Amino acid sequence: MFLSVRNTSNPVKIVNDCIPTTKADPALHGFGLATVKTILAQYGGEYAMGYENGWFQFAAEMKNTPRS
Repeated sequence: MFLSVRNTSNPVKIVNDCIPTTKADPALHGFGLATVKTILAQYGGEYAMGYENGWFQFAAEMKNTPRS
């Protein structure tokens, strides 16, 4: 399975494969990418993300192999 999501975005800084929150209260940030990355790790998937020229992109790939 291959999934790619690409959206226009304000500038995004990616540090150590994470996107630091810019919110005043860091506890209010979302958990979306962290959850997706955890699931990919559990199933041997891979991902890449980047920001360029006003576009943020996240792509993921997982083998279609049953987990025992």
